[in-house]
Amino acid sequence: MTRKLLLLFITLLLCFYLLLSSFFGEKGFFYNEALKQEISYQKKVLEDLNIDWDRLKAIEENLETERYLYDIAIKLGYKASDDKVYYFEEESYPYNQIMKNGEIKIEYNDIFYLKSFTIFLISFILSLIIVLLKVLFLKFKKKKEKNT
Repeated sequence: MTRKLLLLFITLLLCFYLLLSSFFGEKGFFYNEALKQEISYQKKVLEDLNIDWDRLKAIEENLETERYLYDIAIKLGYKASDDKVYYFEEESYPYNQIMKNGEIKIEYNDIFYLKSFTIFLISFILSLIIVLLKVLFLKFKKKKEKNT
């Protein structure tokens, strides 16, 4: 009987460990889903930075043209004679959340996963509970048979 319980305990421990690892482990399902979301977020950030890079290259190419300097002067509030001055707000780009004080700030989301020892501990506790319940059930069954 003790060997059967030991075999049951080891089998349950292995099954629970593998099952929990496949969902909550470092290479488990939830971890991979979080990584996919992080990759899509990083692709969006890269795309926004590429758009900004292209915009800055265009500005650099046009920097010395007279028309561009005139447009900048108008945006800054300078005016030519007989011109009406219109003020425009700065354009907002989706990457503004990333740019802070001219530095690129990329925020990484914490990815949830359980360490191997934690998964083993949870598996051990679950297996122990099931084996103890089986032992209690068998004792209860023996007592019931004796009373009958």
